[in-house]
Amino acid sequence: MSQDIHDCVREETFINIEKRLTSNEEKVNTITTETTRLEKTLNKLDATQDKLAIEIAQLNSAFHTIKYLIGISIALFGTIFAFLITELIKII
Repeated sequence: MSQDIHDCVREETFINIEKRLTSNEEKVNTITTETTRLEKTLNKLDATQDKLAIEIAQLNSAFHTIKYLIGISIALFGTIFAFLITELIKII
């Protein structure tokens, strides 16, 4: 009888160990799946960041071009205005 009880306790211990092992395996699978999903998300973010950097560079280039065009326009209109004022002064 004592041997039977000992065997039952052992069997319960093995069953508990098996349950914990199964639970741990499920946790590992969940963590692995989550890690894979996070890696994919990070890769997408990296690609988006690269595209954003390209767009920002293009935008900066456009701003520099506009800045130079405005500077040239101001200089041109300033020169025309100065010329007209000097001609007006000559007439008066």
